[in-house]
Amino acid sequence: MFGKCQKHVRYALRLLMRLSLENRPMSSSELAEKEHITRSFTLKVLHYLKRSGLVSSIKGKNGGFVLARSADEISFLDIIRAFEKDLVIVDCSNRCENYKHCRAKYFWSWLSDHLKEMFSSITLKDIASGSFAFQCEKLP
Repeated sequence: MFGKCQKHVRYALRLLMRLSLENRPMSSSELAEKEHITRSFTLKVLHYLKRSGLVSSIKGKNGGFVLARSADEISFLDIIRAFEKDLVIVDCSNRCENYKHCRAKYFWSWLSDHLKEMFSSITLKDIASGSFAFQCEKLP
């Protein structure tokens, strides 16, 4: 999420919100134009979204791309996972010479887990309507 796919996730969210708000099949060209994204990048993002089951395509004259599930069934974590297998802030590896004694690895793991929990509770519908909210709790 915080690495190479950040741009993909940002644009995927825009395309999915557009599909949600328009609530009709839209061509890749129309999506690209309305969201000011190049058509080639739009097609690339749509490919990942289709492969992950977030959008489907309808062939024919009035065809295009549509949400494969309702907007309240698509979480922000689902969108991230269209591009990354998992959300990991820092991928601590036992190949690191400090791994055995590193205390920071527990923080990175905790942070990743909490972000996954938060992102799985926020839906596309929440984001499109602006009704998302979360609370940060202070640790004891």
